Order: sequence, then structure tokens, then C-alpha cells
Amino acid sequence: LFYFDKTLKRLNIYYKKYKLLDKTQLINGEKIPSALKLMSKINWEWISDGIPSQFHGDLQFENILFSKKNFFKLIDWRQDFSGNLNYGDIYYDLAKLNGGIYVSYQNIKKNLFNYQKKTNDIILSTKTNRFLKESKKKFDHFVKIKNFDKRKIEILTGIIFLNMAAMHHEPFDHFIYNFGKVQINKWINLE
Repeated sequence: LFYFDKTLKRLNIYYKKYKLLDKTQLINGEKIPSALKLMSKINWEWISDGIPSQFHGDLQFENILFSKKNFFKLIDWRQDFSGNLNYGDIYYDLAKLNGGIYVSYQNIKKNLFNYQKKTNDIILSTKTNRFLKESKKKFDHFVKIKNFDKRKIEILTGIIFLNMAAMHHEPFDHFIYNFGKVQINKWINLE
């Protein structure tokens, strides 16, 4: 299962990088299980049962341009989806776009996020604005009218955040790892 294997591999890279132990933690005052405990609650067959589509692979606002001729153009396409050159999972692209609404990559580049490790709690916050709030409303409406599985998108968003941690620098890597755990924990128990 692509999502499970990739996530486990990336988590191991992140843990080795800082010699961290995967454990239950307080994050913003809420008890959040370890990443592996959260992963054990995910139905990986359900998550992996996607919808084949033309695949971008890094669908985020910075990779979407609006031309002078009034059409959208996508840039920075990924070459494959788990080795597949012909198609990918539309849920992955939707989750990437959703992730960019929750955690704006422009704001990250400007350090408009907060990660604080206190004695018994981790504090996370990120800047949001009217554009992001309106984008989330429109995104959720699109998901609803197209009859996509919102819960699947939200859990995949958390999985993508966990995967990103190993690929980024401190403190953003800690922020996105913990944000991913919060995201999965929020949506995993909703049916």
C-alpha cells in the first residue's frame, strides 16, 4: 500500500534525524496519540482506494497560475505517482490542495507559523487570512457537489503533512509533523 509504506519510511527518516521517539503528546492542550497509533487506526485499503485521474502530484497555490488569457495553468508537475506514469489518485491532489489551504506555503516561507515545545505541551499555530478562509469554503463546497469523500481528503492531508516532515528544515519539520498528527486525530474518529 503506497500511502502506508511511504509514510512509514518518511517517519523513520524524521525520527532518525532528531533521535526522536514516537509517543503520545499534548498538542495545543489536547492529548494526541503517537503517529504509529494513529496510523493503526487508518483503514489503509480505504485510503488507497482512490480515483484514477490525470495527476499533478504537488497541487498547491504556488503551482497554479492564472494566465492573461483567463485560464489556469499548472506548473511543477510530478513525473509519476508511485511509479505510475499514466495516472494518479485525485484524492492525493485534493489533499495536497487542502493542505496548502490549512498551511499556506507563502506564509511558511515568511515564517508565519509557530512551533513551541514546552515542558508538557507543544503549541502550534499558523497565520490564516480571508483568502484562505474563502478558499476553504469553496474547496469544501466543490468536494460536496462532486461527491468526493471529505473525510478521506482530510485524513490524507494529515498523512501528507507527516510525510513532509522528513523533507523540511527545523522548526517547520516539527510544526508540520505535529500538525499532521492533530489533523489525523481530528478526522480518524469521525464516521
